[in-house]
Amino acid sequence: MSLYGKKRVLTLNISYLALEKLVDKIFTCSKKILLIAPIATYTCMRAFSDKKLTKILNSFDFLVPDSYWLLQSYNLLHETTHKKRLYGPSIMIEVIKQANIKHRAICMIGTTKQTLKSLTFQLHKQYPNVPLFSIPLSFNPINKKEIKTVADYVNQTNANIIFIALGSPLQECFAYSLKNLIKKPVSIITVGAAFDFISKIKKQAPLWMQNHGLEWLFRLINEPQRLWQRYLIYGFAFLLLITKQKIGHKNYE
Repeated sequence: MSLYGKKRVLTLNISYLALEKLVDKIFTCSKKILLIAPIATYTCMRAFSDKKLTKILNSFDFLVPDSYWLLQSYNLLHETTHKKRLYGPSIMIEVIKQANIKHRAICMIGTTKQTLKSLTFQLHKQYPNVPLFSIPLSFNPINKKEIKTVADYVNQTNANIIFIALGSPLQECFAYSLKNLIKKPVSIITVGAAFDFISKIKKQAPLWMQNHGLEWLFRLINEPQRLWQRYLIYGFAFLLLITKQKIGHKNYE
């Protein structure tokens, strides 16, 4: 299996590579469209019961472990010892750092006008050489007209790196649909709550909680009504299914 070979976690084909290698791929890939999605356990569970979503996600060039628990499950199932997850906000910051050096333009899609305004302000302070474009988009199901509007906007800019923050799995489905309408080489990366965290609209979990797999608890405490089902029901079910996959020594279809 190649260095970036995909390995099964539940129904998804997950890749692992160091953050700097992933960023290098984003800037050097010769493919017309490169699709990258940092994946959490919730998305794995949604795909487990949705064959169409599984097919969409497995068509991505890289699905990488965004969450601590997905990374540990990857290690458990495939007897690896990777230490660092590929966290959406970290990927976004590292890409923007390189874009600042290389004078590459970036387009940010998702969330609200207020969040994008704050995000653009924060990024311009630290990375003044990066042309930034943005388009707000709701978290509701997106229709074909909206997808075409976004694609037309991206095609008119000189951006060749696109970040999408719409929540998972909506953002991955949107990226998949957008791919066929983009008429130039781009890297499309879904980054979940990264816009909220980097813009400081929402607080991030302390580093010690992130490093010990407790970020979910921090987010649950801060947004219990929105996230309780994701973490308490889907999270527990994920651990049960991973245990079954490990004991059974077989892949789920």
